[in-house]
Amino acid sequence: MGSLIQKNFDLTPFTTFRIGGRAEFFMIIKNKKELMEAIAWAKAKKLPLAILAGGSNILIVKKKIKGLVLKISGEHYTINKNYITCWTGTSLTKLLIKKKFIKLNNRACGFSYHSSVFKKRNNLLIVGVKLKLAKGVIEEIKDLGQKNFNHRFKSKPKEPSAGCVFKNLEYKKAIKQNRKLAESLMAKGLIRGGKISVGYLIDQIGLKGKTVGGAKISKKHANFIVNTGKAEAKDVVKLINFIKIKIKQKYKINLEEEIQYF
Repeated sequence: MGSLIQKNFDLTPFTTFRIGGRAEFFMIIKNKKELMEAIAWAKAKKLPLAILAGGSNILIVKKKIKGLVLKISGEHYTINKNYITCWTGTSLTKLLIKKKFIKLNNRACGFSYHSSVFKKRNNLLIVGVKLKLAKGVIEEIKDLGQKNFNHRFKSKPKEPSAGCVFKNLEYKKAIKQNRKLAESLMAKGLIRGGKISVGYLIDQIGLKGKTVGGAKISKKHANFIVNTGKAEAKDVVKLINFIKIKIKQKYKINLEEEIQYF
């Protein structure tokens, strides 16, 4: 077990922001057996345990991370008829003392806009998912996939980032905070899927291109903060807080981060 664990490991390459810290101990998990053994190892040494999945939607805010960081590889999957079952991981969660596996159906997961029971309870870790698939025509699926990829490629910045920084505003919540703004955007046809684009609001107050240290609000998409090459976590945090203050002052709207702090 010990031979699989690396010490003083740089997590930077495993984050889409390319901003990281060094984990006291680090291990890549490939199956349930390794996961259980790693948990037991950390428990025996009384070490904190953290999970790193895909490395997106997170900002590592400490340069030194105490304890064991596990990265779940997500390499294994099986397909049976119209179901796919895959080994996976989740980000930003800690495990309970019990090492216990349970199954939750869709309703029990409490899925909502960028939220679920897994974000609200830090004792739950996703290690697998089973999805029911719909049949389709292969060429149509490929064409749709390529179309979506092209759209994302053209509309999203190419510099390292963690994706959208803030959750888009749900109209029903925005109307409680600023009815005049919400109704104005509705009249302009800017409410899509019941949500208001935060990127649009940030752009409207002229914050595109604003920089703090090596972090910058993307000129291509205002809801992205990008790493221009030498950004540190503190730069990103300062820029996030700056945006929240400016949006609050202008629109009386409270923004909520979509990214998670690791």
